Amino acid sequence: MTVDSVEIRKIQYARELAAYTMRQWNIMREALERERSLAASTVSQTQSLRPRSRSQPQDGTSTLAQQCASAHTES
Repeated sequence: MTVDSVEIRKIQYARELAAYTMRQWNIMREALERERSLAASTVSQTQSLRPRSRSQPQDGTSTLAQQCASAHTES
């Protein structure tokens, strides 16, 4: 092998290694993005499916039943 052919082989190997590394990097990045997306959609679905408490409305006001119970205990 001549010096030129050795240098050419080094360059080819470096390019192949760079391409392989880039493919592996992209595979891992895409897997992480899918995992994060799945986790985010699971959390949002869980929150939207969670039943709301009937004893306390979302706006913080008391229900009529709570007001009546409170009135009976105060008198």
